[in-house]
Amino acid sequence: MKLAEHLVVPTEDVMSALTAELALAREACARLDGAMVSVLEGASSEQRGTLLGELHVVDRLNQQLEALDTFLRRVDCGESLLEIGQALPAITLAEVAERMGAALSMAAVDAPPPPMGDCEYF
Repeated sequence: MKLAEHLVVPTEDVMSALTAELALAREACARLDGAMVSVLEGASSEQRGTLLGELHVVDRLNQQLEALDTFLRRVDCGESLLEIGQALPAITLAEVAERMGAALSMAAVDAPPPPMGDCEYF
């Protein structure tokens, strides 16, 4: 997908695309958790300690994703616009870049890019 160099979208749409990606990551994490529990059940006693430790890491990751999702859903964006033309190509996982690019290209507005530098939301 070829994106414009300047792609200006409402902040709310960026947050929405991010929460959708977090939902997919949480689903994958839940699948991994289930698979690890299955492996743990069949593991030898020597392997169980290591696997249990890794299962705690997966659980922590799932909680972290949930915390970020909760935070993003409660952020009030107002009517801000974000320039994402350079941010999308920086995503190194192609499937994520394609989903975000497709969702955010449809949300693009005809506006000049915001000034470069620190974001000012007030």
